[in-house]
Amino acid sequence: MGTRALLGFIIRGQRFGTFTKFDAYPGGLGRWIVEFILSLSEEQIGEMAQRVREYFVLTVLPPCTGKQLQWVDEDSPVPPDFALDYANPHPFATPTPPPSDWASVLWGFRLRASNALPHILDGTLQHCIDDSDFIHDGVFCEWAYYIDFESRRLWIISGGAGDDDDFYERAIGVDFVELHPRWIEEFALMSWLGDRDGDD
Repeated sequence: MGTRALLGFIIRGQRFGTFTKFDAYPGGLGRWIVEFILSLSEEQIGEMAQRVREYFVLTVLPPCTGKQLQWVDEDSPVPPDFALDYANPHPFATPTPPPSDWASVLWGFRLRASNALPHILDGTLQHCIDDSDFIHDGVFCEWAYYIDFESRRLWIISGGAGDDDDFYERAIGVDFVELHPRWIEEFALMSWLGDRDGDD
């Protein structure tokens, strides 16, 4: 189901997110995120924190070093070696021949963001398009999920946030240690009941 949202990370206190438009409700993307977090060992949580810690928001991308996640502009050119790396049969790539811009290369990931987290962990996904400002779109941003692997906390907000202060007033935060397999279902139910109360 088409639902516009952000999948993001809190990195050194700053929020970075990438747009996604497929099944972003808590019962879809939210459930996949919780399941991924619960599947991680202590060592893997540390690896994810390291992967997302080194970020870049660039229009011209230098050679990638290591396996850290890099944030890129969707219209910036893609170095040929990365275009080939992300070509089929990569699970979130577009068909060959490899396209030349990041929006096309990472199209499949933006369509279904749940594909991204395991590939960030294993280092095969090293780039995300920086759509961080989408959180301020109170009309079209239906959900946003931010994972803070350093503080071990997941933040969820329904609808966009007008400004930074508004985000922390409206977002629901939960520590990793409090998550369990049914947590997201309970959250989704409470969100639905809250929406119903608001309609009365």
